[in-house]
Amino acid sequence: MTNEPSNQELLLQLCQRDMRYPFEAYDFVLQALSFIQHEMKKRGALSEDSKHVTGQQLSEACRDMALQEYGMMAGAVLTSWNIKKTDDIGEMVKNLINIDLMVKTETDRQEDFNNVYDMKKAFACGFSFTFDG
Repeated sequence: MTNEPSNQELLLQLCQRDMRYPFEAYDFVLQALSFIQHEMKKRGALSEDSKHVTGQQLSEACRDMALQEYGMMAGAVLTSWNIKKTDDIGEMVKNLINIDLMVKTETDRQEDFNNVYDMKKAFACGFSFTFDG
């Protein structure tokens, strides 16, 4: 029996080495990956043996899941985790690949995450407030 570190231990070690993003941010990205893989398999967009999604698809899954989970607070939650642009998701994915919690294909590039959408606009949610005085 080997003493391989668990995924949680790997993430905790990663957070100690690179303090830009907290454990919760990495956990969120991994959950978003599972979410988009499940949704794409349901739609027949992924085969049973394929789990690959693009940087754009993962970035969009993070947006959709954040809105679903946190509603109007989605932008604030991601900002508190230092996720301020989709490039940050790419940085986290690079780190997750480096510790073997994600894999990449020959065609994947970190630039695939650059400017997928504007976070401020994505989480504005169309709310406007007026005050009658």
